[in-house]
Amino acid sequence: MPIIPRSLNIFHRPSRTSSTEPQSGARTPPNASPLNEGQTRAPRSRGIFARALPSWGTRANAQTGSSPEGSSRPLIGAAGSRTAPSTPQHPQGPRGARSTQGTPLHPAANFLPMRTPPREGRAGLDDWRNEMMTNFRLRGLDDLATQARVHSELKRAANYMKELHRTGGNSLQLKSLPIGKLPDLAFNMGQLKTIKLEDCDLRELSPDLGNLYRLESLSLNGARNLKALPDAVGQLPNLQTLTLANTGIQALPSMEGVPTLQTIAVSGSPLASLPSDFGTLRSLAYLSLSGTQLRELPSSTGNLSALKTLSLQNNEKLRNLPSSLGHLSGLEALTLAGNHIRELPSMSGAHSLQELRVDEPSLAKLPADLGTLGNLAHLSLSNTKLRELPASIGALSGLKTLSLQGNQKLETLPQSFGQLSGLQELSLIGNRIHSLPAMSSAAALKTLRVDDTSLASLPNDFGAQHKKLTYLSLSNTQLRTLPSGIGELSRLGELRLDGNAQLKALPTSITQLKKLTMLDLSGCERLKSLPESIGKMPNLRELDLRGCKRLTIADLPYSVRFPREGLKVHLSGPLKAEVHAQRLKEDPRAQVLLGDMERKGDQLNDAMFDSNPQMNEGQVISLAYHLKKADDVKSNVRRKAERRAGGPAETGSILMREALSRLVNVTPDAEQHAQLRNAALSLPAALQRELADLMTAEEGRQLVQSIGEAAYGVRGNAVLQRELHTLAHQIASHPDIREMRLRPNNRPNIGMILTPLVEPLWQNAQALAPMPAELRKQLTDLLPVAPGRELVSEISKEAYSKKHRDAILQNLMPTLATRIATDQLAQEARQMLERDPPAGLSRQALQDEHAMTMTAIVRDHWSNLLAEVKKQGKAPMAGPSDRH
Repeated sequence: MPIIPRSLNIFHRPSRTSSTEPQSGARTPPNASPLNEGQTRAPRSRGIFARALPSWGTRANAQTGSSPEGSSRPLIGAAGSRTAPSTPQHPQGPRGARSTQGTPLHPAANFLPMRTPPREGRAGLDDWRNEMMTNFRLRGLDDLATQARVHSELKRAANYMKELHRTGGNSLQLKSLPIGKLPDLAFNMGQLKTIKLEDCDLRELSPDLGNLYRLESLSLNGARNLKALPDAVGQLPNLQTLTLANTGIQALPSMEGVPTLQTIAVSGSPLASLPSDFGTLRSLAYLSLSGTQLRELPSSTGNLSALKTLSLQNNEKLRNLPSSLGHLSGLEALTLAGNHIRELPSMSGAHSLQELRVDEPSLAKLPADLGTLGNLAHLSLSNTKLRELPASIGALSGLKTLSLQGNQKLETLPQSFGQLSGLQELSLIGNRIHSLPAMSSAAALKTLRVDDTSLASLPNDFGAQHKKLTYLSLSNTQLRTLPSGIGELSRLGELRLDGNAQLKALPTSITQLKKLTMLDLSGCERLKSLPESIGKMPNLRELDLRGCKRLTIADLPYSVRFPREGLKVHLSGPLKAEVHAQRLKEDPRAQVLLGDMERKGDQLNDAMFDSNPQMNEGQVISLAYHLKKADDVKSNVRRKAERRAGGPAETGSILMREALSRLVNVTPDAEQHAQLRNAALSLPAALQRELADLMTAEEGRQLVQSIGEAAYGVRGNAVLQRELHTLAHQIASHPDIREMRLRPNNRPNIGMILTPLVEPLWQNAQALAPMPAELRKQLTDLLPVAPGRELVSEISKEAYSKKHRDAILQNLMPTLATRIATDQLAQEARQMLERDPPAGLSRQALQDEHAMTMTAIVRDHWSNLLAEVKKQGKAPMAGPSDRH
């Protein structure tokens, strides 16, 4: 590294203790002690290069004519100051001073500089924070953890406002802080456009709020101790939104100086009056006054020409509305709820009104000219004292939704009601209406609710009048019957008739509702019957019959007791238990398991307590194990049977059911016939079809019963059940079986002929079932010939039978599968099978030849595996075969 001479080291600075001489221009630290002046340490030197630069802050201090070090540097442009030459980029200003564009670092006279909190501003925030904390402690809260949390939150709030002032942010938002007032600094942020305070316990708002001339939104929520707003609120020229929720404000200041105000929302506040000049707010579009102490609205409210939405809710002292309210030509939505308004003024001038909601318990009369509101699309009149509706209501041709709920004195509807041609939704819940008027013109109706009324009947042509109806609710009425024309409601998707205690029957035409997805008949206590095909409605997904006390299981159609797939039927009480018991009784697989468990349980008891048992100890243990396993799955099988879709009539093969019906007189023992029937119908439909011919012979019936009980009885398992589909395919494709079925002379004895052919296939299925999937795949090629089937049976017997069960051999089954799959001769044999058979050789003969070849290959590997196990007493390697 080169050595730099000390004289060239412009950044060299002497040691702090290298000199005791005071340096020129050095400032005495403000915290220097006067007691040891002679020992005062000299300030750190800034080096040659640093001393050649102006002191920090010189530019700013030069503009003010002073510096912290007492510098007398002249101002730019002042007498005796150096003036920069004029250039196109920097033209000279007056007196030769350079004129530049304002920047944050070099602000021009007409640009505001970047604001940084002055020292007095920072001190003011600290004082404000300490004051708020002191006030919080004075409330008597001794919880130190709470005080620490509040102290931390106030500190963060102060830092947040410092940063907001420094960066020029335009939104001040504080939430859940115990502050009685805002700091003075907040009212010096002229850039603020939004102030939002939520649950901040605000108690006063400074008149300096008027300094925020850019403020557009003022939201004070939860300031319950704030009793008044300063007059400055009414002088904010850009204010657009004023929100006062749950405050203590009792009056609003004059709003004459706020021409831009568009939204006023006052809720949960003891507001008792509005300013007299309230009507001068010509830009006000949204006004919501709820939960206040207002007694009246000023008549000047009618001058709010821009008002589009007016909501007056839960103002308990508000009893009257000014007549000028009906002159609001731009009003689009009017909500009156929870007040004590007794009468509405004429609304003929509000021709833009589209939505009118009136929920007034004291309202007894509507204006006669209600029908002049030609643009009204949504009308709600709920929980009133109305006894009638004006006849002019029929003139509301644009009305789409009409809600008349909870009007307990309303008993009739005007005849003009049926002229509402555009009506799509009508709700008449909780009235005393006895009948519906003719509504032939209301053809657009899609939703109709007439719940909790005194309705006793429907018009006979009800279905023809309302073909567009998709939802109909007639709950808790006095209906005794439904019109037969209800089946014409071709688009109806949901029909609710719950709680109609007088309804005894349904018309059969109800089954014509092809699009119906939900039918609710719950609580129809006198309902005694159902249409026979009600459960066959194509799109019905839910049928509710809970609480239909007079319905018995005999009254339920078959389609309800055994619903189709996708239909859910709700039942309750004893009826539900009876239906579930019948479903369980009619479920073949459940009956096979339960019956086999009962018989095997008796065998186990005999073996354990008989003096001369027929089973040895190992057999008893095995039977007990399988009974315990069956008992574990019994509840699941029972639950599936109770929820099973479709009954025995819809499942299984027609051929098998016909064969069973012919055996009713052949089998005198009913219990034995039921056992055979359950075993046969428990099988997959494809296998039932193949085994139906065996039912003509006693041996065939025994084989069918043994197959069903072995697959779904105590010893049944999912693997064996899956093999039943393979068994059906093997029977159908067996050449000898197909040939025997084609001979007409064999029909009388077909069962005796086919049973010896099917039995080996079943034994093969049993033998293959416990084996690994990869070994089953390899051994399937052996099944077409008898030697192959014998070998498969031998392998299964040695590894899996109860007598010879060998865990070592079971673990070696994947090894055997690997050796067969990798055998070179086996691979060549498979390739030959995939080719076309030679001339004069059928495909079946080629498969038999392949089966014989594979049998020899597998026999060789099986013998080698047994020899290795016997010789070594351990598992051999599962590597590739060494055959050539």
